[in-house]
Amino acid sequence: MNKQQLVSAVSVLLNRGQDDNTGIFINRNHDNMVRELQNYIEMNKSHLGGSVILNFTQAMNDHGVDLILEIPDRVKIGFQIKSHYDVTEDNFAANVKRQFAESFAHGLDKWILIICAPLHDGIKNREPRIAHLINEMSMFKTNMFAIYNPRHAAALFQQMNALSDTDFNAEYQKLANIEDSEAETLKLLQKLLNTDQSTARSYLSRRSLATATLPKTLSRMNEVLKWNLSEDELKITLDSCISYLKRLENLTPQSREFLTGFLERAEPSDGQKMRALSREVENHLRSSVATCKKEIEVLTLKEMAYYDNDWGQDTFVSGDGGVGWPIVFSLVEFARHEQISLDKIFSEMNFSLLD
Repeated sequence: MNKQQLVSAVSVLLNRGQDDNTGIFINRNHDNMVRELQNYIEMNKSHLGGSVILNFTQAMNDHGVDLILEIPDRVKIGFQIKSHYDVTEDNFAANVKRQFAESFAHGLDKWILIICAPLHDGIKNREPRIAHLINEMSMFKTNMFAIYNPRHAAALFQQMNALSDTDFNAEYQKLANIEDSEAETLKLLQKLLNTDQSTARSYLSRRSLATATLPKTLSRMNEVLKWNLSEDELKITLDSCISYLKRLENLTPQSREFLTGFLERAEPSDGQKMRALSREVENHLRSSVATCKKEIEVLTLKEMAYYDNDWGQDTFVSGDGGVGWPIVFSLVEFARHEQISLDKIFSEMNFSLLD
């Protein structure tokens, strides 16, 4: 299957008809519903072909996405679930629009919003608010996103069983391959963000994920840093560099940009680690304290960086990405010696520069 066929296949899994019994979503736990969706897709992944990877991103710097479905080199789809509580918030519509824009940081081929909320909860009629959002976003002729209303969601969450090949194929044939309109997506972003075309295009450009360029020899790095490693020693070092590069590649572009910005302000410290004052990083990147905190949480999970309070000073410190030696210190030292922008290495992931 190509990208569009895979998007259509996911649509088949989600389109289970409509059910008026939206009351099943009253006070239903958001994270549990994300897990249910994840399990349902896992149950039916044979219909998608390829190596399906599902990542639960909620509460971990999600950038507008709760769950990501990825088949490497073929398709990447993000799911956002809105619960009963989400719909009751005064800024419900604004949150959805903002999260759609933020989702571009993941380089998605499709963003899918599933509204798992009761239309009537015994206190208030929520249907007008939901309908207004759907109508507003449906004005744009782009296939970058899809919205499943509460009736669709109710049908889906009551039929989370494995589909037979016969049932799946019958539904799949009904879907036509429809190409996305970049112009309409750009127009949508301008509207949602209330911004100019240039800023909207910067969000759109996040869909183009950088592709890592593997190192082959590390000969240049070996010479510049005067390691004097033997061929066998260099091979071990090369393998660990590739391992670190793979972790970089698994970060979102925004997280790589944060890591790069942090290292641009960092200086050597504590036995070949890189350290920077958190406030300097915040000012350098023009990011809020909350945004920097979220990014550090993500990098900590990947062993790429962590927060420290050294003698009462809030600082960010580099990690080794699980390779067991101060690779970041060496990469920064090499880049500064060779006058290579850190962006080339940590954001664009061009490790061929090390050869």
